[in-house]
Amino acid sequence: MRSPFQDQVRWTRAQVADNQALIEEELRGIEAREGIDGVKAYLEHAITALESDLDPIAQLRRFVFVGSMLGMHERHGWMTVPEVNRLVEMAEAILRIQGIVPGTSKLSFLFSDLYLMHSLALRREGDHWAAMWRAQYSLFLAKGDDRGGGWQALAVAAHAHRFGNLSLALEAY
Repeated sequence: MRSPFQDQVRWTRAQVADNQALIEEELRGIEAREGIDGVKAYLEHAITALESDLDPIAQLRRFVFVGSMLGMHERHGWMTVPEVNRLVEMAEAILRIQGIVPGTSKLSFLFSDLYLMHSLALRREGDHWAAMWRAQYSLFLAKGDDRGGGWQALAVAAHAHRFGNLSLALEAY
């Protein structure tokens, strides 16, 4: 069943890039002042605080905060597997509510980015098969994106190399 919002994408590529840059700047400032624990607390608060704000830009910020939390988890191991899965589901729901469909919307690269982050989190937890599957799906979704999909290809190559599938690793590299 199609969502009534599917044909009404509310974000633009420029808005996504601007919000990503602003939030990255915010997080760098917080890390400089309060350290990495301050960043974690800020991200947790921001994700929760924006939950009830249904404005499209507020939800864009929430999506970027979720992506930042997943990225920081990959480096620092902040969350449990169920917490990571909950954040990925939350981000998927935000994208779908905003009318973004994987593989067809102009902003479907956000699904690709999300699945790449999920792949890295799964790899951190030692679930290498699931991580490789997510990385491969991320690469598939990135093929229609004019940004190229380089990170996704690198993740697939690293996973394939780890499993000894050198032909796939070389192809992805």
